[in-house]
Amino acid sequence: MSIDFIKRRVTVYGEEVKLTRKEYDLLRTLAQHAGQVVTHKQLLAAGWGATVTDTQFVRVYVGQLRQKIEEDPSARKLILTEPGIGYRLQDE
Repeated sequence: MSIDFIKRRVTVYGEEVKLTRKEYDLLRTLAQHAGQVVTHKQLLAAGWGATVTDTQFVRVYVGQLRQKIEEDPSARKLILTEPGIGYRLQDE
């Protein structure tokens, strides 16, 4: 996977992947902290601002991201879940 932060483009296996603004914002936040756990609260702030507190938004959008960027979304090799805490983008 490759992310061009300037052009806001994501490519997976050489193919450009179309992401919504929120999906891109979440992926960018995860990528900026690759290999580190990003909390639900941090991801909420990145995608919706500090006023939203329902972590279900994050779960739904992370699921959508997995469908778009994971070779096998059920295997979860790129975006890893840290139960009760948040998510971690696998550091390639």
